[in-house]
Amino acid sequence: VLGLLRPDDFCPDTEHDCDCEAPVELCAFTRPSERRKGLFTRLFEEADSCFDDRDLLFLLDHHSPAALAAAEHLGAEPESEEYRMEYKFQNFEHIPAVEEPRLSLSVTAEDPSTTRYEFFLPQETSTAAICRTRAFGPRVCFYDFSVREELRRNGLGREALLLVLETLRRNGCTGVFLHVSGSNLPAVCLYQKTGFRICETLSYYLY
Repeated sequence: VLGLLRPDDFCPDTEHDCDCEAPVELCAFTRPSERRKGLFTRLFEEADSCFDDRDLLFLLDHHSPAALAAAEHLGAEPESEEYRMEYKFQNFEHIPAVEEPRLSLSVTAEDPSTTRYEFFLPQETSTAAICRTRAFGPRVCFYDFSVREELRRNGLGREALLLVLETLRRNGCTGVFLHVSGSNLPAVCLYQKTGFRICETLSYYLY
């Protein structure tokens, strides 16, 4: 099986042809007993018409040397790394209290599974930080996290994250996961200090 994620499939301008130049993402799997028979190559050639001469990103993990070898055989080169990080439900018992909290929290349900969190400083109407979660049963994906640029590096990101974790704990969540770029060291450090652990490293190869 071979799957493609085309950026124009998610373009908000549905009435016109999309001029997105973002690369197409590719994921593939071949049953171990059927590998080294040219099946991936045949699928890749069949999908060629869907690339539209765009760059192609292979999403690979380090547990599949065969997939890495296939990408390198095609001439794909390492482009970036992404971490999948998890916050285990046992950690909810040890969420540290925020001393002298500065942020207030507003929670909005955007749809049955998606929640938006907005954080405000006293006497301010502009959001200091924002994030979202998407529920998958009792586990949630944490994403779209940002702190207003001029407010960064003073602990507000950690305070906001702890507020979200405490809210999730009260609502019966058993675990949280997220994806973060390996080059975004401040974010990786923030998540690690808050209790997240790297559980998987994903590599993007550019073709």
